[in-house]
Amino acid sequence: MAVAALLESAWPDDATLASISATHGSDVDGEDRWRRTLVYVRDDEIVGVGTLLATARHPSRYFVVVVVASDARRRGVGSTLLADLMGLGDGRPLLARVREIDKVGMAFLRARGFTVLMRSRVGVVDPNDPHVRAWIAASPPSLIEQGTPRDDLAIAHEAAYAAEHAHWSPTTRRSLEESLQLFCGESWLPATACAVRSEGRIAAVAGLHGPPLAPSAAELFLIAGSATSNSTALRAVVAAELDFAQSLGAVVSIEADDANAELSQILDELPAAMEPTLLLLSTDA
Repeated sequence: MAVAALLESAWPDDATLASISATHGSDVDGEDRWRRTLVYVRDDEIVGVGTLLATARHPSRYFVVVVVASDARRRGVGSTLLADLMGLGDGRPLLARVREIDKVGMAFLRARGFTVLMRSRVGVVDPNDPHVRAWIAASPPSLIEQGTPRDDLAIAHEAAYAAEHAHWSPTTRRSLEESLQLFCGESWLPATACAVRSEGRIAAVAGLHGPPLAPSAAELFLIAGSATSNSTALRAVVAAELDFAQSLGAVVSIEADDANAELSQILDELPAAMEPTLLLLSTDA
């Protein structure tokens, strides 16, 4: 309970970082996941918590989270936790996330050897906006496939995800069941599934997701990608998804990082309410 209260106080208005920091817990030594969590106690009170996490999905780095109570900062708590966590690892570089506007967090990480590896932006797009409607109308026409099998959709999403991470955080193969759960699972709206084929292969794939991935049914989350960086096909499926969202009376949350140049370009072209940029920093960037 004390750790949960500490996390809640750290990011009361940032659901994304609150979710990211929810990695703390008891030791894990599984085949797909390894975790160690430490707490810093001062006067019988937990004033800091840190976790080192490794997953089989992204095996090249550890993910690290350090949270310190506001009244215990600048007293060496975070530095102690980070140093102790590093001592538990096997020398793999570390990966941490912080908002670009968090100058204190940025300074803490940079002083300890972290540099920016990737930027991730999220924008909320209203499909009723006249500029969005004009963008949809101007998107290259393409034949959206009907009735694509769920397995094929999950495999296409997986291929796009792997391609986007290939040069900075290579992935290991995931089972089809895991891919289905992630891309076509509880939050997925099957009626919004979109795919475009080129030469018999899915060139771009997309789908809209509601809760729990999205904050509410009124703000749907877009997952879209192309394993072959086919910008024409990607534009076609994104345009179709925005049309779907309009028919559902919802806005669309679009996340694009530096590694997905095609989706980033689309986000740049659309009027969107942008969240503060989320940075991924690494000790080997």
